Amino acid sequence: MKTDLIDNRQIRIFISSTFRDMQDERNQLMRFTFPKLRDLAAKRDVTLTEVDLRWGITDEDSKSGKVVDICLREIENSIPFFIGIIGNRYRWVPKKKDLDDNVTDHFPSVNGYLANNLVTEMEMQFGVLEREEDMHACFYIKDFEDNQTQGLEKEPQDSLQKLEQLKQAVKESRYPSATYSSIEDLSRQVEEAFIRLLDQLFPKGNLSEFEKEQIGQRSFLNQLCQNYICDEMNFQILDEWSDDWNASQMVVSGASGLGKSALIANWLKKTLANEKHEYNIVYHFVGNGGSKSSCENIAKYLCEGIRICYNWHASENKNDIQELKALFERIGDDSSKPLLIVLDGINQIIDADNAKLLNWLPTPSNNIKLLFSTLEEDLTYTVFKNRNYQIHTLQALSIGQREKLVVSYLHDVYAKSLTPERVSRIVNDTQCANTLVLRTLLDELVTFGIHEKLDEKIDFYLSHDSVEDFYQSFLMSYEEDFGKEFVTDLLSIIALSKNGLTETEILGILNYGVSNEEVKVTPLLWSRFYCSFLRNFVSRNGVISYSHQYINNAVTFRY
Repeated sequence: MKTDLIDNRQIRIFISSTFRDMQDERNQLMRFTFPKLRDLAAKRDVTLTEVDLRWGITDEDSKSGKVVDICLREIENSIPFFIGIIGNRYRWVPKKKDLDDNVTDHFPSVNGYLANNLVTEMEMQFGVLEREEDMHACFYIKDFEDNQTQGLEKEPQDSLQKLEQLKQAVKESRYPSATYSSIEDLSRQVEEAFIRLLDQLFPKGNLSEFEKEQIGQRSFLNQLCQNYICDEMNFQILDEWSDDWNASQMVVSGASGLGKSALIANWLKKTLANEKHEYNIVYHFVGNGGSKSSCENIAKYLCEGIRICYNWHASENKNDIQELKALFERIGDDSSKPLLIVLDGINQIIDADNAKLLNWLPTPSNNIKLLFSTLEEDLTYTVFKNRNYQIHTLQALSIGQREKLVVSYLHDVYAKSLTPERVSRIVNDTQCANTLVLRTLLDELVTFGIHEKLDEKIDFYLSHDSVEDFYQSFLMSYEEDFGKEFVTDLLSIIALSKNGLTETEILGILNYGVSNEEVKVTPLLWSRFYCSFLRNFVSRNGVISYSHQYINNAVTFRY
């Protein structure tokens, strides 16, 4: 599984260690080492998040089959970053009966570890040692005895042998490993390795505001391209328009949730991958701009993007809207390479000073093309219609298309399937003509653990008459699984934040005023929720916000 962490200037490190003999190490790293490293990373515009699912939980919790599922999912969410710490104990070895069915279905390779391997070794084998792609991984082996093992039962001889075999496997792997002689020594080595990693991936030097925005835009595009079911007809319409020099503007419209942004992102990615494409391309997903989605900021971003494409220097004009007009004229005057500008979700522009009338955007010359997307009920759509721009309206999925999406999405993403009868009930439901609703429903069904009550769960979600009611039930379901207070607090602080929050900020706010010994929201609880809710989040330079307006509106209305 490939993540976009590096492109998004994120280091999300999964920390694997045994439980009962590693509490001092985890406390040292979480309280002292990682806060210092977060500060070092922030100075280079990098977001550091440490994922230690054994910090702040009980021994009983650590032996839960659900923890194994979350650990494996978080390892994948953290690729390619991993830290393994091996102590002096081997202990809990999970059996198949300890795990949810979802674990072995989603991670088939886990079957080979069951009944023979410590859960920590399972993490290390699955996350690093048996993985073909190169990882940024380090291993640390404890080389001293301390009082953390006092009062614990003696380790059996066969467990000690397996522990030595694991240590040997780590030492013989292609990844760096080292012993540590004290808690402070471990902290020092982790810090030194992290600084080397920073120097390798993100050399010193602050990013410009444009570079930060560019990284966020590219990351958002990549997230929209995940698990996309292509409709060749829509691609063909965009291809034909891009080849037609008599048509300067195209607008993609349609109801919210039908996949306008995903269509544009995937068509863009295909176009950019074609080395023979004849345009310079500058794209901007307005919905990913947060408070920067004003016409002035969009104009500034377009100006910088255009100057980079054509290798032009900045002018002395301090008004970005006037500068954009001058750049359009220059492209038209000197027979430069054609320019394609993509403005997705223009309906989400901040409507100050009549920005939605789009008078700030210059009329393109013959060798400039503009591609937009918007909602039919928005003022921008009326403007496009009055200007006689070519409009392509996305239609709701046909029953056949829904069936294809259900089968392929479940197979490709989860390696699962539904019975034909269940597929038929879902695809014939009116609300499931909305692509976003359909995918949300499928994600929920896959993570639902009681197979015997699956039909009940399907009925529950299909009983609603509107998309808004569907998402209210969606939130209600999370309240039942995680507790209403936790869900309310968590989703509310994200909605109230201006541009979103980092994972560290989320945990800090939810645990504000609580001592480390009485932590209210553990990293494990957050990770359980995060993995389950992931497709409704978008991460921009490590800052988490909602991925679509339906969920943001549902949270705002409910809480």
